[in-house]
Amino acid sequence: MPTTVTESTIPQTEPPLSPATWITTKVLGALRYISFWAILRGLFAGRNPIFKFRGDFTPTEVVDVGLSIRRSRAIDIYVMFWTLGSALAVGLVTGVTLSYGWRLAFYILAAVRLVELIQSPLNTLVFDFHRGRTDANTASSSRLLVLTLLNTIEFAMWFAALYALNLPLLTDANGALDALYFSVMTQFTVGYGDIHPTGALRQLAILQVGGGFLLAVIVLARAVTTLPAMRGLLDAKDRKSRE
Repeated sequence: MPTTVTESTIPQTEPPLSPATWITTKVLGALRYISFWAILRGLFAGRNPIFKFRGDFTPTEVVDVGLSIRRSRAIDIYVMFWTLGSALAVGLVTGVTLSYGWRLAFYILAAVRLVELIQSPLNTLVFDFHRGRTDANTASSSRLLVLTLLNTIEFAMWFAALYALNLPLLTDANGALDALYFSVMTQFTVGYGDIHPTGALRQLAILQVGGGFLLAVIVLARAVTTLPAMRGLLDAKDRKSRE
C-alpha cells in the first residue's frame, strides 16, 4: 500500500543563509562582544538573565513579562547613563589637559561605545532573527523610539567629544559648543563651511557621516516596525471585485 506523504511528514528545514548574510551575521555576532553590555553579561548573566544578549533568550524567557519589564528598566538606565556620560565628556575633554595615556583610554572608550551604538540596534532589528529570535516583540513601541533618539544624540555627543579633544585641528572652533555644533552639522550632513576639520579630523568626520547615515536608516526602520499595520478602506472591496 503506497505511503501518503503529508506536509507533516516532510522534514522542515530552514533555507540556508546567503554567503553575504552569513558573513554579516557572524561579524555582527562578534561585534556584540566589543561592547560594555558584554562586560555586564559576562559578570552577571549567569545570575540574572536580564543581562543576556537579546538573541540568547530561551523561548520561555521571551514570553516572560516580568523579565521583560526588568530588562527594559535596566536598559533604560544603561542608555541614560551613557547619554549623560557622553554629554559630560564633551565639556571634560575641553576644559582638562589629558596625558597621552588618558587620551588613549578615552579614544578606546569612545570607539567601543560608538561601535555598540551601531551594532546593538542593527542586531536587534535584523540579525537576531537568524540566531533564533524570530519574534519582533519589544517592551513598548514609544519607549523604543525614545531610546533610539537617545542613541542618535549620544552618537553626536561622542564625536563632539573627539573633536573637542583635538580642537586645534578644528578650524575656527573655540570650545566645546563649537565642537558640538560641528558634530551635529556633520552627522546630519548640513555643513555650512564656517567650521571645518583638518588633519586626522577629516577622516573622523567621514566616519561620522557614514555611521550617522547608517544610524539614521536604523532609526527609520525601527520607527516603521512600530507603526500599526495599515489597510486601505477600499482593499476589501477591491479583493471582492477580483473574486
